[in-house]
Amino acid sequence: MRRLRRAHQKHVREQAKRYKRLKQRALAAGTAAAITLGAGAGINKALAAYTPDNHQLSVSQDADGDLLANKEEMAIGYRPFKADQNRNEIPDGVELSKRCAAVVEQLPFGPDPADPNKTYIEHQPAYGLEQCDMCETIVNMGPAWIVNPQLGITVECPLIAMHYLQHGSFGYGGDVHNGRVDVPALLRALEIQYTYLYDPNEHQLPIDGNDLDDDLLTDDEELAAGFNFYDADQDNDLIPDGIELAKQCAEVVNQLPWKDDALPGETYKWCDFQKGLETCDICGATVNMGPAGIVNPKLGLEVDCLLIAIHYMEHGSFSHAGDVHGHGRIDVPGLLKVLEMPQRCGDLGTMYLPGDLNEDCKADLADFGEFADKWLGSTEPNQDENIGPGITYQVDECDEGAELIPPVDANSGELRFSVRAEGSYVYFKDLIRANCCPDKIELEMTREDNLITVYEKEYLGLPCDCICDFPTTATLGPFENGTYTLVVYEQREIQDGQPLWVNFIGSTTVTIGLGQ
Repeated sequence: MRRLRRAHQKHVREQAKRYKRLKQRALAAGTAAAITLGAGAGINKALAAYTPDNHQLSVSQDADGDLLANKEEMAIGYRPFKADQNRNEIPDGVELSKRCAAVVEQLPFGPDPADPNKTYIEHQPAYGLEQCDMCETIVNMGPAWIVNPQLGITVECPLIAMHYLQHGSFGYGGDVHNGRVDVPALLRALEIQYTYLYDPNEHQLPIDGNDLDDDLLTDDEELAAGFNFYDADQDNDLIPDGIELAKQCAEVVNQLPWKDDALPGETYKWCDFQKGLETCDICGATVNMGPAGIVNPKLGLEVDCLLIAIHYMEHGSFSHAGDVHGHGRIDVPGLLKVLEMPQRCGDLGTMYLPGDLNEDCKADLADFGEFADKWLGSTEPNQDENIGPGITYQVDECDEGAELIPPVDANSGELRFSVRAEGSYVYFKDLIRANCCPDKIELEMTREDNLITVYEKEYLGLPCDCICDFPTTATLGPFENGTYTLVVYEQREIQDGQPLWVNFIGSTTVTIGLGQ
């Protein structure tokens, strides 16, 4: 059994290289991630730069390859076809798992006598150890659970599973335990606002006034600005609207010229600089204490905007607190009008065209690529998820007057065709050498395990006395992550469909997934 399990894990390691279209760029070192447990205990923990590793086990029925199953994403309010909703280049499942690990690491083992409602880890030590299937980490083999007494929730979470959470995986495997943590139940037990993936910090001050959706924008502000006060995350990027909007406004304000440098009619910022500094109540940063504001001459509008307020907006808050002006809040609707927000594609409130699938404010070929990637896909519940991949192709007319490209010997190691893997698909190009007057040329594909075979089939009725090359392109897939052998044959057939001859063209390997 152990040998079979390790063989399975070897296969999983290969599959875990999937992360479609997610670049491996690191986040800035030291980015603070503060996660608040239900009891109100703050946790400040640096979110490590993202580097995929073999602990991050794949999960079935994961349409976007973010290591969260489709049903899990639906249950927690994520988008099953968006692998990186907050656009920070970390797969959502990896990021969420590590945030859970940061909370779990702070939990006590056993109930807290001083706080019987506090969430804790229940562990029953056993006389034995368990080794991680992916590394040499050793933990106790006894069962363990996450217990939330106040909510009456208990979630199975062996110590080996906690190890995998730290590496960005809800799935786990060891000598004793193999499985997957119940993601929605774990998040509820930890009382994490799991619909969000962002970096909260203490600058994001609570607000006075009604905030129905708890997004740090008051209902009055959202009504005045034209936002939806029933939806805390209108653009579905897993960042509360108030935090996202404040940071976007700060970016725009910081790019504005000062009054003396502004061109005629250009929006500018001003400050009546004083001989004194104002200190942030949260971090101790200092800014000039003088009054300041923003002016839009074109619209004849202006709004007060203290430098301490800009500091807080940079941290995701329209409220501010300093030792000179005390607690206050900027006029959010007034600021948005002066700045003419949304000002850039992606700012909260951006309107996207119906065909703008990648939300870059343009409907172009890039959107067609997004569409093609899902072409012939299905969310039909009763459809067999193991339906094999298919092939679509286009054979262009040949130029009978063009010089034939010299044939390539299939045994020479050179290939006359080319392949390129992108996402779950293989893009194929070839110059099919055939009679100048074929009835038709078709491409067919078969797949058996990791062997993909392409047949270039030429049908002849009344052939001409010439040969030419037909430029051909094809798209094969979708395929699961892994390494495949692709073999190409050309085949000539007579009218009854029986092959007259078959010729080997060549073979190559193609990798679907990370590093393709």
